[in-house]
Amino acid sequence: MARVRRYARRRAQPEAELQRAAAKLLDSLGLWWCHIPNGGARDARVGAELKRQGVKPGAPDAYIFDIPPKCPCARGVAIEFKTNNGRLTDSQKQWVIELDRRGCLYREVRSFDELVDFMIELGFADGVDDRCKALCSVR
Repeated sequence: MARVRRYARRRAQPEAELQRAAAKLLDSLGLWWCHIPNGGARDARVGAELKRQGVKPGAPDAYIFDIPPKCPCARGVAIEFKTNNGRLTDSQKQWVIELDRRGCLYREVRSFDELVDFMIELGFADGVDDRCKALCSVR
């Protein structure tokens, strides 16, 4: 009798899929950006080493260093990718506050279409946002 192999069912990773699609889009737009790989399961030893190296909990998933054409007063753009049911953690909420204090834009993105709309809103793609107007009038 043949042995049946049982494979662990792989969980769907919609946030990771969104991040991969975002990477392609941001690269295609010629933006200078990076993904901040804070997520993922790690053992305590690796986690402690990453903490010593400066990894901060709650850091956004992606950071765009380019200045948005339609919001030239912004000092960068942070993006947090979330599933439809995803919620910000307390440390992510603190990042929102701190980035805002420093003049950076921040957006939670739950779909590829939302990301495209955000890029248009900022002038990175064809298409001025009230948040940008407010930021530029204060700074």
